[in-house]
Amino acid sequence: MWIDEIDKTMGSATAAGLTSDVTQRVIGTILTWRQESTAPVFVVATANRLDKLDPALMRPGRFDAVFWVDLPGEEERAEIFKIHLRKKRREKLAWVTSKALTDLAKRSDGYSGAEIAEAVEEGLLEAFHRGTADRELAMRDIILALTRSKPLSETAKEELDRMREWLKGRCRPVSSEGLLFEPPAAGERRRTVG
Repeated sequence: MWIDEIDKTMGSATAAGLTSDVTQRVIGTILTWRQESTAPVFVVATANRLDKLDPALMRPGRFDAVFWVDLPGEEERAEIFKIHLRKKRREKLAWVTSKALTDLAKRSDGYSGAEIAEAVEEGLLEAFHRGTADRELAMRDIILALTRSKPLSETAKEELDRMREWLKGRCRPVSSEGLLFEPPAAGERRRTVG
């Protein structure tokens, strides 16, 4: 079961002390179901602001694991560029090489996946508006798009830093190097995640 942006439906009002009866009933129903259900259901919920969730949802045992996905690293950003160029059917352009993707990744430090997708889209628009009928997307078009925008990691730096600090010790960070947590000790049971 997928619950997208659980913080928006079960969070902000609670954090502000404005929880409605409907919100409380939904939270209560989900918590009761999670506790009493014997059906093999894997629950995944996403949130942008865990600090805004109802504390009852964050109590140990409610979810088997809580992961924190930070901004993509350099390798991840190169892969994101590759994915979005493929989505736009531009992955076979002569300039699209591992070196070019690495260069774009370096130039997009601090950008989220959505911001990278937007840079590819803006690059396509730039190529269309600046070119002739046969002009194709060039790397410089994407670089120009990147220079025209500031990522949220810059415009909301203080908020992001505050959120990262709050998440320390509360969530398991994930990176391109894999899940960053200690393996279970000898004889310790590891919970299944799927």
